[in-house]
Amino acid sequence: AIIALECVGAGHEVTMLEAGAPANGRAYPLRLLEQIIRDFRIPRMNIWHRKARYKNADYQSTGNKKYSLRNLALVARGGSTLGWGGDAYRLKPEDFQLHSATGHGLDWPIGYDELEFYYSLAEQTIGVAGDHLDNGHPPRSTAFPLQARSFCERDEPFLSLLSVHGWSAMHHNISLATDGGVYTADILLNELAREPNFQLYSHCAAYRIICSSRDRARSVEFLDTIRDTSFTISAETVVVCAGAIETPNLLSSSANEWWPDGIGNHSGHLGRHLITHPGIALGGRPRGLRMTDGPIGPTAATRHFDTETEQGLGKYLFLWRPAPSGFLFLNACVEQLPNENNTVTTGSAKTQFGTPKPIISYNYDNKSKERVHALSKQFESLAERIGLNISNRRTYEHAHPMCTSRMTENPRDGVVDPDLRIHNTDNLYVCGSACFTTGGAANPTLTIAALAHRLGTHLTKKS
Repeated sequence: AIIALECVGAGHEVTMLEAGAPANGRAYPLRLLEQIIRDFRIPRMNIWHRKARYKNADYQSTGNKKYSLRNLALVARGGSTLGWGGDAYRLKPEDFQLHSATGHGLDWPIGYDELEFYYSLAEQTIGVAGDHLDNGHPPRSTAFPLQARSFCERDEPFLSLLSVHGWSAMHHNISLATDGGVYTADILLNELAREPNFQLYSHCAAYRIICSSRDRARSVEFLDTIRDTSFTISAETVVVCAGAIETPNLLSSSANEWWPDGIGNHSGHLGRHLITHPGIALGGRPRGLRMTDGPIGPTAATRHFDTETEQGLGKYLFLWRPAPSGFLFLNACVEQLPNENNTVTTGSAKTQFGTPKPIISYNYDNKSKERVHALSKQFESLAERIGLNISNRRTYEHAHPMCTSRMTENPRDGVVDPDLRIHNTDNLYVCGSACFTTGGAANPTLTIAALAHRLGTHLTKKS
């Protein structure tokens, strides 16, 4: 939607294909209900957007760690933002230099300085609230567009813990719509719908990109799932924004005489290097603290552990997250180091959305297992110090798939170049977390939005 906004604003015609259905106005009442019921855990994925969820038969998960798409992705107008929590953090400069610092993975072919301007644009677009004076931010050229949510009485145990250890506190960075709920992509699409140069086709699942030569995409074949009829649409430029699971799936399904192993798979990296963010949550009722009203999402966090010091093991973003019934959680979003054996490949069957069935092989290596176990034990100790009666503990996978079409300078190392164009092509681009070279500890959505602004700017200048 952001890329379309940039291109339409420059006078270009944009056609968007969406495999799922419109949200039918549900996103707005959902945000309203969140404010009334004050429960940020309203099960958006499995109730409000049931038809947009993957069924078990729509994908296959192998490997030593199950990777479930049922609660991690939505196929609908507005995509998975219809179910996100709004956490909007920038990556840090060292995140773009993982290999140089630790020997793991690769460095990004672009640096933080090159993306900083687009981070500011993205924060304006999706309305990020925060305090630029807090310690822990990467270098910033602007203040946040929205004022930070104030710390609440419920934050006192967490803030006290940080103070005792000398760990810096910060206001949670969150993307907010004007109605007070999180900002979702359907808001942008509503703006675009009023533009004469923009057309969105729902229920239209792209299943093959057709090339006229090795270096040029000519058209896209898609299935109208309502009429069960296939169509072809031609375009001067094709941009794939299907997420880190379906992007390699589509490119692999588009194999042709010039790309026998799938478009962009010249080096064997398409669909490889899948990572996410392991999550750790320990929660319960704090002793001596009576819950008071406050925002439904977090208001306090720290990036003390999201630093170069922790990078070799896997840095993490540390939050104090409220839940219904007075529960509070120590919650971490943990960096996962690259693993080339985590893959997305294409099955022979079709999903309910008309796309090829993805097969996901996802594994925890020993380093990941040890890191998650060690942090879980550390959080147990911290919870005791702040008087948190733990009654809920879990580890899980955040809905943050990344790196399956990674960005590299050299074609032999990845799928797309620094402009997000597939190596050795002229007019075929990929945008989203699939293009990340590594993941860092920050939630990926703001970086996706920044990359989208950057790609939109590139496309308008290129033409």
